[in-house]
Amino acid sequence: MNMNYRTLFLALTFALLVLPAGLSSAQRIENLPGYFDFDELERIVGAETTLEVNFKGAILRMAAEAARIEDDTLADMLLKLKGIQVRGYTLDRDARKALENRIGPLFRQMTDGGWERVVRVRNDGEFVEMLIRDTTGERVEGLIVFVIGGGENETVFVNIVGEIDPEDIGRLGRRFRIGALEVL
Repeated sequence: MNMNYRTLFLALTFALLVLPAGLSSAQRIENLPGYFDFDELERIVGAETTLEVNFKGAILRMAAEAARIEDDTLADMLLKLKGIQVRGYTLDRDARKALENRIGPLFRQMTDGGWERVVRVRNDGEFVEMLIRDTTGERVEGLIVFVIGGGENETVFVNIVGEIDPEDIGRLGRRFRIGALEVL
């Protein structure tokens, strides 16, 4: 009898994690307005990815439920998201300078495509840009943070897709230890 309950529990858990992702597969993350395709950026960077995070679907829901143990607000925020992507690179001085010179046209292309710059910092060799995508005029549907630090190992790009409450972004950064978002 115990085995039947266990089998039922596993089947229900599987259904809760997998079926919602399958039902929404018609709306792939790549088709959402807040999604940023890192492929073009990786061509510009021209360096190997040293950090890669891709949370979406069942993994994001699992993270939300794990967060619920300590923080209901964070869990609710995560359930509104469709994806979190993070890329990090180690760039030597020449690669960093080349990236800075070539990223300007990408930003112009993004702002022409509906992204809005909300933060821009250039100070002591650091370069930070934050752009948001708000197609409804009422809520942020995507956020991108570009951080090119003063030294090596400090180049990080973050894309958050889904319904975003800007006040909760710092909480998300602290929870997942995404330094570029922790200070927001």
